[in-house]
Amino acid sequence: MELHYLGMGKRFYGRRFLPCYQRYRWEFQIILEGRCILRRSEGGREEDLRIEADAAAIGVLCGPESAHTWLGREGDECEVAVFQYHQIAPDLSRQIGLSGRRMIALTEADRSRVQAWLQRCVSESSATPERLRRVHQIVRTELELLFLQGPAGRIASGSDLAARQVAEAMEWYRANLEWLPGIADVGKAMHLSPAHLRRIFHRVKGASPQEIMADIRFERALQWMRDSRVTLEVIAEQVGFGSASAFSRAF
Repeated sequence: MELHYLGMGKRFYGRRFLPCYQRYRWEFQIILEGRCILRRSEGGREEDLRIEADAAAIGVLCGPESAHTWLGREGDECEVAVFQYHQIAPDLSRQIGLSGRRMIALTEADRSRVQAWLQRCVSESSATPERLRRVHQIVRTELELLFLQGPAGRIASGSDLAARQVAEAMEWYRANLEWLPGIADVGKAMHLSPAHLRRIFHRVKGASPQEIMADIRFERALQWMRDSRVTLEVIAEQVGFGSASAFSRAF
């Protein structure tokens, strides 16, 4: 149950890419503040979970058979505390599963406690091996209690995660509609491939991304049509149609 790895400080995950891989250890990663992306691989498919620890810190526990990696969008940065153990308490291990994951929201008090645990591990790094082992065991027990007793919830299931990704993709498309992005642009912004976008849109919406994007364009057009000063030609151009007649036929 000894601590295998201790990491801390700022991370700029958007500056580099690492494929999903197994750590073969239990990984407690606490996002103390900032933003990043947890990419997990399951059943030959990769799915991304956006983590934003702006209002509250976020803790993620991954099992030793969990294939995952940490990424970010351009400009993302976060402060992390990472603890990797060979083993954890059997009750928590059974709950999570060797390939499972759990995410919890942390309070301000929890955030301070995690920072204190980090400092203790660092300050005791020159202690005798027996004392250092004991410190690491105490910190592990505290982490286990945090994930057992905190406001926990398993990281979204495949269907829940897909629904969140679709909602985020639609929100991003609405916010950037003025420059008429395509599916490749949406995928790049969401760190998802166009093929994966198509799969999750069909799963969640029963329609292709292009169909949903067209609906969003029509929604925006309807908003503009309420203003009698805006001509149909201008509306057609703003929502990506070559002419008023092309827009009318599509509408």
